[in-house]
Amino acid sequence: MFIGEHDALELISTLNQAGYLAYFVGGCVRDALLHRSYRDIDIATSAPPDRVKDLFASYRLLLSGERFGTVGVIVHGRTYEVTTFRSEGIYVDHRHPEDVSFVESLFSDLSRRDFTINALAYHPDEGLIDSFNGLADLKEKRIVAIGDPQIRFREDALRILRGIRFACRFDFHIEKKTEAAMFECCDLLTFISKERVYRELQEIITSDSIRRWLERYHVILTKRLPGLSGMVGFAQNNPFHRFDLWTHTLQVVEGVRADEALRFAALYHDCGKVLTRHVDEQGIAHYPGHSLQSADMARKDLEGLGMVKARLQEVLRLIRYHDVPIDPTRADVGRWLVTLGYLSLWKLLELKRSDNLAKSSLAKPAVARIDGCKAVLEEMERAGVIERRDQLAMNGDDVKAMGYSDDQIGAVLQRCLLAVVCEGTDNTYESLRRYLERGSSA
Repeated sequence: MFIGEHDALELISTLNQAGYLAYFVGGCVRDALLHRSYRDIDIATSAPPDRVKDLFASYRLLLSGERFGTVGVIVHGRTYEVTTFRSEGIYVDHRHPEDVSFVESLFSDLSRRDFTINALAYHPDEGLIDSFNGLADLKEKRIVAIGDPQIRFREDALRILRGIRFACRFDFHIEKKTEAAMFECCDLLTFISKERVYRELQEIITSDSIRRWLERYHVILTKRLPGLSGMVGFAQNNPFHRFDLWTHTLQVVEGVRADEALRFAALYHDCGKVLTRHVDEQGIAHYPGHSLQSADMARKDLEGLGMVKARLQEVLRLIRYHDVPIDPTRADVGRWLVTLGYLSLWKLLELKRSDNLAKSSLAKPAVARIDGCKAVLEEMERAGVIERRDQLAMNGDDVKAMGYSDDQIGAVLQRCLLAVVCEGTDNTYESLRRYLERGSSA
């Protein structure tokens, strides 16, 4: 087993030669044992922070974590976190310890960690140090909390989402007592900052086998995604639907690729049905305005998690338009291309297709229509059809030179864009000028 390139080994050696213990710990050890690539290399040492700074004074250091015993050592552009062995005091907010004490025992340091697979240590000479059965849990593909799982999650509730994320990433299962404690403590997730929750959810939502994790842990996830609550067991009572609302949603999420905006849009696309249900005289349920309601519910949840504005707007557009029919013609596909651009329109068609595949056989014509739209869009993209006004062969100065006023320029350029995209007008200055002249004389 080998962990770390030359620079990391040199850091370990420097600490050892100064008389201190030093080990690779945590994720890099876990991932090396799983034969996976690892991004971060963390080192735990018996050296106090002041000595770490002295020993590596010739390097650029990051000291933002010094209070908690962590000194970042930058070697050839890469940051290695060197952290003093520590134990932690009482957790006052289900996230942060009240105080940190530096210790000389590797065992004490490892015992404060979250899961056994993250409490492994390695030294180039000593080999693997496995004090909590982490290697066996790796082999059994098992997520197990260290010690009492209730204590672990009450100390730091974010560990609940971390456990699910690790299960998602490695396709592991969560051990029964650990899982039970997750459910029992999940209300504590409300204490965790939106940024930390969002970071975990990003990896969960884009994981493989996403349906499995949503199905099993929706009760936990809805603690910070409340707009999704109410869908489980919600009967749709409509001939176009063969599943209850949550099962339908799981199918749709499973049917789209692991793109964050697309997955979140699939997850929220129909949640507004819970609030918009209307039953007609025949007992058939309808959901007028559910797309807009779903987008509003998604906005509240995702904005509340701090999703960046551009991505949030993309998610909301996909939700709002997921139920709007698009004809497989250049004119209609072109109008949507101008509205969304290639990237988002491809995602919308993917969402719409997955949505209709998760309905009853009555939706087959809709699937065929979407496939027709995809064929039209593919041909347009292959032909190099533009999508934005700044790609036009005519600009605002050209329009103004033709006699249009300043307040008309935007509308005129938009007409030109639609003519090129939807009608196939050549994107050349002469063609666009003739197009405008014909329009003016009509």
